[in-house]
Amino acid sequence: MWNLDDPPDYKSEIFELRDKMRNFYYPLTVKALNEYDAEIRELYFYIYESLHQAPEIRNFDGEKIRYTTMYFEISDPEVAF
Repeated sequence: MWNLDDPPDYKSEIFELRDKMRNFYYPLTVKALNEYDAEIRELYFYIYESLHQAPEIRNFDGEKIRYTTMYFEISDPEVAF
């Protein structure tokens, strides 16, 4: 059963595959699952990889954020503050 906390982004792909399978096998049987095992696995791994990737962070212009370390040399800490 679906968990309501799951992201709904991939449900349409799952339903699309199910409908594709139903066009050839109705009701869905073990034979249908065996025939479509490659497609089912491909969709599973696609969803798994998508859900386990870190999000891409971008600025307002759409450019990727690049993290940079900067070092400064100061002669007098009091003047710096």
